[in-house]
Amino acid sequence: MAKFHQSSKETISSYQAFALIHSTMFGGVGILTLPRDVSEAAGENGIYTVLISGLIIIGVTYIISRLISRFPRETLVQFVPEILGSSKKSKLGQVLSIPFVLVPALLWLISICSVARLFAEALHTAALTQTPIEVIILSLVAVSAIAAGANPVVVARLNELFFPLKFFTVFFLITALLTRGEVTNLLPLFQVDWKSVLHAVIVSAFAYSGYETIFIFGGYYQKPKQTFTVLSLAVASITIVYWLSFIAVNSVFGVEEVKRLTWPGIELIKVIENPGIVLERMESATLSIWAASVFVAMTNLFTALVQVFKHFFAMKEKTTRRIPWLFLPVTYVIAMYPDSVQDVFRYTGWVGLFGFATSLLIPGILLLIAVIRKKRGADSCETTSAS
Repeated sequence: MAKFHQSSKETISSYQAFALIHSTMFGGVGILTLPRDVSEAAGENGIYTVLISGLIIIGVTYIISRLISRFPRETLVQFVPEILGSSKKSKLGQVLSIPFVLVPALLWLISICSVARLFAEALHTAALTQTPIEVIILSLVAVSAIAAGANPVVVARLNELFFPLKFFTVFFLITALLTRGEVTNLLPLFQVDWKSVLHAVIVSAFAYSGYETIFIFGGYYQKPKQTFTVLSLAVASITIVYWLSFIAVNSVFGVEEVKRLTWPGIELIKVIENPGIVLERMESATLSIWAASVFVAMTNLFTALVQVFKHFFAMKEKTTRRIPWLFLPVTYVIAMYPDSVQDVFRYTGWVGLFGFATSLLIPGILLLIAVIRKKRGADSCETTSAS
């Protein structure tokens, strides 16, 4: 498959790449449930389990970055046949690439459904109590489908536009921590149970999912050699926010109470003191901001899914805009499949584990084969990607 030959206006800058990955990971709904999931698995030990999870994800992104920088200006669909095939047997490479392309596409589809259902449940519980969950899900997916038909570069600009909204969430976390937090609720620390810590790392995987979209958006990077720098900074900043979220929620409610909360992130916003009485219900304002973040995250996942089909079947730009609508009924059925929110939580745990395994095994296998077969793109910057 042919490479891109983009002008500077047709590529994604480093800042846009940072905003895109950050928004995809943080714009999901993992932060709404992460404190409870980690508290259930590791108790007070979760205060450093979140940091361990972030470090592991940064390690995984290093492998992905090596692969992206080895094949600049190419997406997953384009460089996998090059790695697995040859100039004489190009068709064989395309056939062998099917599972390597299909698995991430399936992950993004399930992630879209999971995010839509979880946020719909949270929105229905906290604000839109009279609105059917089905309507909320269809609205989220339909709006994301409209945006997902655009060029990835346009989607990157959308992320750049909405990125400043994330600072409001950090402000709320710090405010809750300073006004209502109690250090004693975080004690005792360092009573290490490594089995529990490992379990907590696994259950927190869903909150970190989304960086896998680099397989697609990486093909549009203006500076592929900065891939690891951008990815690691995005994951590190997300880890800090998740860490603050865990500390804020547990310092306010205590570990045992957090385990019983369905949406600890929303409950935290409710207890924030508002001396100026600017807004009577802070959770409504927060959910409004979060709705925009969820929309951007779902759009990014949807765009990655659409681009897989576009490049694999060599579709034209006009046809690309119709692909998201083909997935609309499938997305709705999958999102509505779980009977209860508890079932959704259980499924998202498997989705997170599946995503982590996918993002580790696929680039790891492909990079190993590429090194052994000495495969690389024409403008490879692989030797400088980690610097």
